[in-house]
Amino acid sequence: MVVSVDITGVLEERLRRLVELGLYASVAEAVREGVRRLLSTIDLKEIALKLYTEKNATLNYICEFSGSSCTEIIDYLLEKEVLPLLGATDIKDKPLLGEQNNILIDPSAIYVLYNSRLSSFVSILREQGYMIFIPRSLKSYLEVLEARALFKKNMRSPIGIEIGTECGKTSIQEKGIIISSLERDTLIHAKSCGYVLITEDIRLRQFAEKLGLHAYSWLDLVYFYREKLEETELEELLLSLKAIPVILPYQLETLLLTGQY
Repeated sequence: MVVSVDITGVLEERLRRLVELGLYASVAEAVREGVRRLLSTIDLKEIALKLYTEKNATLNYICEFSGSSCTEIIDYLLEKEVLPLLGATDIKDKPLLGEQNNILIDPSAIYVLYNSRLSSFVSILREQGYMIFIPRSLKSYLEVLEARALFKKNMRSPIGIEIGTECGKTSIQEKGIIISSLERDTLIHAKSCGYVLITEDIRLRQFAEKLGLHAYSWLDLVYFYREKLEETELEELLLSLKAIPVILPYQLETLLLTGQY
């Protein structure tokens, strides 16, 4: 993005003197430095909090806006007694994953995947014939989270998520929600390719459904395929999700509280 700013009078003269003295290579560089110093004095997390609580921004957007990791932002929200809207409050009927069984995951689904015990469950999905994709723009984001999960021994080996092939161009109109560039790419990819979307961001999932997409939480799939997991595996998985924290739908919360898997 290019922003033009008119600077005249004394301010212009002072900036040119700074360039003449060799402190900056150009007036533009001096202005950029001024903007950087301004931003360093602003509490971007505080503004991100307002965007999240008052402007219907998604979690990934406020992470992108504040320049913070999702873990940092989640901790900040909890510190301010704001519960991140990740997860689901209810389980949908049997997921409509289509004949191709192609799943596209967004930043929130990737974050939850690599910060929980979901990796073993995703292996089960792959055994059932599901293919899991991301848009190319999410490649670096996924690689960093995957490397961290492997380093922390949260998973034994890479999951094998693939880069989705472009299916043409489409557009979306963002009304009533503020989303990140990565989320926008994911929605466009899902819409143009007809992929089922997995997102843990409740706001984004509701918006995706308004766009006509089939959008689910990992939790819908966990509930549907829960019998594929051992009781201890399912319990550890649910506890790891609550620790993020992810909102568990009452069906899974009941299983966890009663131990009746």
